[in-house]
Amino acid sequence: MSVRQISEVRKLQRDGTPIKEISRRVGVSRNTVRKILRGKETKFVYDRSPEKTPIRGPIMDLVRSWLKEDLQVRPKYRRTAKRMYDIMYCNHGYQGSYSTVRRCVKAARSEIQRQNTEVFIPLSFEPGSATQFD
Repeated sequence: MSVRQISEVRKLQRDGTPIKEISRRVGVSRNTVRKILRGKETKFVYDRSPEKTPIRGPIMDLVRSWLKEDLQVRPKYRRTAKRMYDIMYCNHGYQGSYSTVRRCVKAARSEIQRQNTEVFIPLSFEPGSATQFD
């Protein structure tokens, strides 16, 4: 919600426009329009607390080790996130959800990719400025 939208809501209310019409013109809900008209705030901010991930911690090491093992195997035989979830559920007594495992796999893959990224810097020289001999 921007200051411009808040001022527009207040201006339309002074002109006698109903709340329903204000919400339609500005593109916000009627409850938000009411909150603007009742309060004196010029900016609304939603503070979201960080996510708690108690289940992710213990399985992250297992997922990382599986992904590192899978780098040595052909892509056809690598574990998918669904397969990892099934193994953890059946063999390790995991009680979390599949989406948690999927997020762990995504995070671990990006970590491993960052570690294994090889950088190539092409060298280009003007003709006659550098020579190489074998």
